[in-house]
Amino acid sequence: MSSSLSFESLPIEIQCSIIRHCDPISLISTSQTNTHFRALINPTRAHFAERLLALESLTEIGGPRISFSRFGSLNPDRNTPEWEANRWACTACLRLLPHFAFNNYALSSLAYRKPLPGSHESKKCTTWEPTLTISKRGKSKSITHPLNDPHSTKESRNLRKRYAITTTGNWGVRRTAVQNSHPHLITRLNSFWEAGFTEFQVLTYSQFKRISEEDENAIFDREAHAVEFLRAGSKRHLRRCIECRFRRGEFRGCAGRGRGTGTVNVPIVPGRQQTFGTVVDRYFPGFSSVFANKRPGFNAPAFVIHRDDALDRDWTFYRVRCQGCATWKELRAFRAGGIYPRWEPMDNISENRHDEYSNWDGKGVTEVFLEWIQLSSSDKIGHSS
Repeated sequence: MSSSLSFESLPIEIQCSIIRHCDPISLISTSQTNTHFRALINPTRAHFAERLLALESLTEIGGPRISFSRFGSLNPDRNTPEWEANRWACTACLRLLPHFAFNNYALSSLAYRKPLPGSHESKKCTTWEPTLTISKRGKSKSITHPLNDPHSTKESRNLRKRYAITTTGNWGVRRTAVQNSHPHLITRLNSFWEAGFTEFQVLTYSQFKRISEEDENAIFDREAHAVEFLRAGSKRHLRRCIECRFRRGEFRGCAGRGRGTGTVNVPIVPGRQQTFGTVVDRYFPGFSSVFANKRPGFNAPAFVIHRDDALDRDWTFYRVRCQGCATWKELRAFRAGGIYPRWEPMDNISENRHDEYSNWDGKGVTEVFLEWIQLSSSDKIGHSS
């Protein structure tokens, strides 16, 4: 007589040995199978956060993949439907949220990005580990122990140093600037050796002197990708949305000695940048499209004087928390923006200052003004971005 052997009928020790090798999604799915596995696994909040981080890496859930260049540009960029379709995990409120629910650092910093496909971070197992202890009622229960943080090690510091060199061209010093300087080339090569660049370590000084700037940049590209493969997403478990950060008291406003912008009650968080032709398009999007005669295409104004090499300036989106309705809105909802792209909320707002930035009505954006807009924002009509 043959009988089938189910997973649940295996000894507890074997079940635990198998479960600890599950990925975070499978761990939670297994715990929700029945009461036996619910009691055995007993997932904690940390395990649900791991599951959410795994879900954000899936294209069908977290959105299309976004690639970062060495110098921070994105493909696709922040003004595309692909960027709008992406979702990121907040490990505090355990939700998948769009880009405007986070500040730029939480999405673009190397350790907070989504991991590269195929990397260890994208394929890591759950941190669940069974440890049997006896409770007061005499029943055993499993306890999990988080892994030690690997980011304080010497190897991690070296990786950060290597990445800093590759993404800034050795802290902004181009190879052409030191090409004919023997001492500077020696110093440059030594810094690459000390940072642990494998491709530079096999080069002699004579070989290094002969390579071109294009060859050096190609090595930088490969080294940057190698570091990204190891470190991208390594600190996603610390990512929090701006609302959770506000509730934790992380926004200290203009009184925070440069740690924040806005006020304690009405914080302001900078977001992505976008090109607009006029200030009207910035604060009233879609205004020009309602007319029968559409405005033709435009070149974004540079807003600079006496500079032949000036580049166009993009407008920065700012998220402002309205204390009246406890929601985050785009700055234009409060009539608090300026008429030039260079405008930004000031860090040290004071009634005694005479050089504070003004909004488009010419009213100074002071601390009193910011506290006032949250009281009257319910009477204003604005759009979110």
